[in-house]
Amino acid sequence: MIIKRILTNNAVVIEENNKEKIVCGKGIAFNKRRGMEIDESLVTQIFTLEEDNGLRYETLVKDVPMEYQT
Repeated sequence: MIIKRILTNNAVVIEENNKEKIVCGKGIAFNKRRGMEIDESLVTQIFTLEEDNGLRYETLVKDVPMEYQT
């Protein structure tokens, strides 16, 4: 896992299979820089964005009457 962006010492953004993921773990980014490898044994959580979330939002907005949309 290669660091794409450091959020905190405990959270980084990586890119895997053309998808961005947030990886968390205690001290996972301590003394690390962008482009460096992270120790996978420190990973405790991985967060990914599902593709259909935008579609769900769009469906909800279509159901709101125009008078309430800004």
